[in-house]
Amino acid sequence: MVSPRPVRPDELRFVLLGRLAKCNGRVKPAHIRQVQEEMQRLGLSLQERALAEAAFRRGRDAGDAPYRWLVRLRDQRSEAQSVLLSCWRLVDATGGASTAERELILRWGRWLGWSQAELEALTIGLGCSGSWRIPPGAQDYRDALQLLGISADSD
Repeated sequence: MVSPRPVRPDELRFVLLGRLAKCNGRVKPAHIRQVQEEMQRLGLSLQERALAEAAFRRGRDAGDAPYRWLVRLRDQRSEAQSVLLSCWRLVDATGGASTAERELILRWGRWLGWSQAELEALTIGLGCSGSWRIPPGAQDYRDALQLLGISADSD
């Protein structure tokens, strides 16, 4: 069995987004639009966009688990948060996370060392639609963010 090519840190986000978009069987136009928004949000150059698109296709087509790539981000909490927020935004773009999508994000988050409450708290302020349950204490969390004058997607 041939081992897959390693993923560079800047590709990982788009590999995960490709995997997430395909996990229910088919990539939707809303997924593509959201990935393009992520590229714009990150301010990617044309060359970086081409690499991100290739990484998305790789994630969409790959069957291997990204565990070894994600654990390398454990000590880079702000980068991990940014990647996880991209994942939540992708599933929100299609009307909310399916069970499979949600479980995939939660699994990746655990590999990053995040608790389920921390992962679901990331959805606060994103306007996530559909199937989101507000975790216990979420209003306290929102109140704290408002008091500090920051948004849930701040670094």
